[in-house]
Amino acid sequence: LRAEDLRRRIAHDVPVVDGVVDYGALPTGNVLIVRAGPKARVLLGGDDVTVVRRLPLPAGRYRFRVLRPGETTEITVEVVAKRNVTLDASR
Repeated sequence: LRAEDLRRRIAHDVPVVDGVVDYGALPTGNVLIVRAGPKARVLLGGDDVTVVRRLPLPAGRYRFRVLRPGETTEITVEVVAKRNVTLDASR
């Protein structure tokens, strides 16, 4: 089964066990978001994750957008199962 999160624009293959989707089987990690400046916003797809400090996500690659007045930066983060990854939005 291919599960898509349209808001965050991510998709993962999810196992189905005895006809039930097993979301718990997805290996997850955490993205620790560091934000610099009061006017910066951090987006994952259509989700504003600026105020989230710890964002649990299934393992995989994610593209975040950092918005500042007059500037947009994209940062790709590799989330690894059972690990914390820091997103440094101060650049």
